[in-house]
Amino acid sequence: MNAQKRVNEKLFSKTNNTELSTQKVELGLAQDLLQDYKKAVDQFTSAESAMDRASEMLKQTKRIYNDLEQKSKELGIELDAATKKLGTNLDSFIKSSSRK
Repeated sequence: MNAQKRVNEKLFSKTNNTELSTQKVELGLAQDLLQDYKKAVDQFTSAESAMDRASEMLKQTKRIYNDLEQKSKELGIELDAATKKLGTNLDSFIKSSSRK
């Protein structure tokens, strides 16, 4: 009877250790997931903030372009093709930045 008790104790103690090891691995994975999630959220927030700043800069640049375009018309001067292309590109960038 004493031998059976020792066998049972050994058997159950190994099973218990295995279960604890499995739980540690699962806990470690959960902690890794949480840590990676927090990093991703920080990166997204930072990128979103940078996009907002870039969008505002594009809008300011477009206002300057519109002012230049208006003043050139008042003076009877045609904008060159490269400057007109810049205005078109600004419109495109502003449109795509507002789709977030």
